[in-house]
Amino acid sequence: MGNELEKESTDLVTDSTKAHSVPHPSHSAVRKDDGEVTRSQHIHRIVDFDCPLIESQHDPNDLARELSRILKKRDISLTSAQRTLLKDYKTEKNMYYIFTEPTIPEEAKILAYSSLFNFLIFQGQLTKRVTIELNPKPSEQWDGETSEENGYAMITLWSQDHIRDLNVRLVRYLGITLQELTNAFLAIYGCVECRRNPKWQGEADHGEAWKDMMVAIQEAVEDHSFLDLDLKLGGLGAPAEGSRPGGILPSDALSR
Repeated sequence: MGNELEKESTDLVTDSTKAHSVPHPSHSAVRKDDGEVTRSQHIHRIVDFDCPLIESQHDPNDLARELSRILKKRDISLTSAQRTLLKDYKTEKNMYYIFTEPTIPEEAKILAYSSLFNFLIFQGQLTKRVTIELNPKPSEQWDGETSEENGYAMITLWSQDHIRDLNVRLVRYLGITLQELTNAFLAIYGCVECRRNPKWQGEADHGEAWKDMMVAIQEAVEDHSFLDLDLKLGGLGAPAEGSRPGGILPSDALSR
């Protein structure tokens, strides 16, 4: 596969010169070096989805809270371009009406929905930041894997060919993809210091910020008036709806 998420609407293009440089109040972060606990001061940038986010500069909880806020108010927070895309998505004559079309390659379906998730869930912030590849081999340990370097992420989806039903298999792939896109989003834009703290993101990228985001994302994806997709996210390890407040926790993660 190896294709980047491409921007499909000029209304979603943002000017990188408008990126916020206003710092968030600094706080102390615990870091372990050679077995010793030290404290370092670092600054977070304000999260504003109207501007390009800055790689490695945002509090993961701020990212989770602000994205969750947008998704929870999706009926009024969508841009005109997003509304057009959503309207097209709900018609039977668009590129996303491919779920049961057997002539379209599985990889193409995954990429199409990945682009949809990027624009409607992650507000276009993953455009040209993420590459997705489908590995033909299965993994005994992971369904998907995300690596990040210098603000760019590579998502590997391990083969699910043991699932014979094509529609069920696609549901599986899309659920895995959505979770890995969440990992990529936090890995790209989350503060490096904070990502080392399991209370924020955790070693497996499934810390509190990730869980907060997944609750809001699952609710939005399953909403009949929005994407209306049942991706079985709970079966992939996403927290059950209502088990967490969905990104409304205070910005200061040290208070947890």
